[in-house]
Amino acid sequence: MKRVMSLALAILLLSSALLTVSCGDNSAQTTETTTSTTSSAETQAAADGVFDLATERANLKANLPDVNFDGREYRVYDSSQHGGNHIAYYYTDEQNGEVVNDAVYAANIAILDNYGAVITPIDHGGGIGEFMNSLRQLIAAGEDAFEIAFGHDMHMPVASLEGIFLNIYDIPYLDTEKPWWSQLGLKDFTVNDVCYMGLGYFTYMGLSTSRILYLNEDLAEEYSIALPYEDVFAGTWTLDKLIGMTKDFYQDLNGNSQKDEGDLFGYSTEAGLYLYMENFGINIIGRDNDGNLINNIDVDFMSSAIEKLYGWLWESEGAYIHDVSDNNAFPYDAFTNGKLLMGHYYLRSMLAEIRETEISYGLLPMPKYDENQENYIGTWYEYPFCFPITMPEENKEFAGIITEAMCLEGYKKVFPAYYEVALQSKYFERESVEMLQLINDVSGMSFSFAYDTTGLSQSFANLLSKKNPSTNFASYYEKNAKRFDKSLEELSEAFIID
Repeated sequence: MKRVMSLALAILLLSSALLTVSCGDNSAQTTETTTSTTSSAETQAAADGVFDLATERANLKANLPDVNFDGREYRVYDSSQHGGNHIAYYYTDEQNGEVVNDAVYAANIAILDNYGAVITPIDHGGGIGEFMNSLRQLIAAGEDAFEIAFGHDMHMPVASLEGIFLNIYDIPYLDTEKPWWSQLGLKDFTVNDVCYMGLGYFTYMGLSTSRILYLNEDLAEEYSIALPYEDVFAGTWTLDKLIGMTKDFYQDLNGNSQKDEGDLFGYSTEAGLYLYMENFGINIIGRDNDGNLINNIDVDFMSSAIEKLYGWLWESEGAYIHDVSDNNAFPYDAFTNGKLLMGHYYLRSMLAEIRETEISYGLLPMPKYDENQENYIGTWYEYPFCFPITMPEENKEFAGIITEAMCLEGYKKVFPAYYEVALQSKYFERESVEMLQLINDVSGMSFSFAYDTTGLSQSFANLLSKKNPSTNFASYYEKNAKRFDKSLEELSEAFIID
């Protein structure tokens, strides 16, 4: 394990630098010029019908006491090997001029300035399996080793069934009804007033890993395809409309009379159909009127949905399922080279590729299955945080205050910075921000996906894989039903706290 300690030194250097500036001969002029320029930009932005999201959120405050923890470390157990260096999603010890990094730095500094606490990651440095083993060992040994731990979105829920994490509602000062918490995720992960997963804006990983639709607006204009943005805001953006836009959009560009990666397609997605079930409101674990967990699988509906997806993804010309093990670069190359009208990928992955191009693109949520689905439902690949059962009672107040404060600062500073990167501008057209905010607001982790151990939560992926697609859900369910019902009994017991 490696404890990251350089933030304290960086803070001392920053304090010194600020003192030097404030005492310099040009300080008043510099401050005045900066203020004037910013004010002018904000005035022009308002006149143009756009706005600065960070300014809009700047005055938000949490209901926290006025305390100073005198440099106390807020210890976060994590691994730089998680999720492309998960630590960087909430911590950095220096500014580097990159928009999001510097926003993370500002959030860390705000915690020091406002509460006298130092965000201190403890980097395990190992992969998911090694990290989880170490986490269990630390807790089993009764050590007071950290305030929170971050872990994989399927491994941490499984570990929570072992009784090693606290109910987050027992931690003081967590105001989980505030907008800097994932309302969708917390509602889904709460059973009998118990929730083990912390799902908030502590990090921006969730937003950056949202599985969304990219639309090539240049291709849409060239082929006279109506943009679906009005449908999205009207609540009428459905799977049938997505299929209608893409199923016949195809050209055999390389002239080999085969559908392959050299052609022009209407839609592309990974073979795993990652979290499509959740997008369409299909949760295999439901609740009865008393909030108890129940088998929520509708075999007829599932069969119908799988047949519809099979007809679109496997039988239409315009859809192409790619296997990441064959060519991981295909979706990004196809989109950035203008050979793909629409694709379904991680927000962060496509942004890394598309920012160097001149393509006009739009972002869209996954559609509703049909108009009977009340809301859009987004999904993301998140690392939840948990509080260890070994936390001393006297530490809970400190842990709660700083956790709440970090979620607030992420919401105020870091998320607007990520919006700036995603939309390639600090000042956004309000419609663009509202679209990204809609995607973020409806996204979260899925309880069914995280806690299912039978594979039924991944039925679309298991049945519609590239190697051997099938529409026979009834048979697949029959083979797994008893095991699934047994797992529900065990899961229900884990959410009963004496």
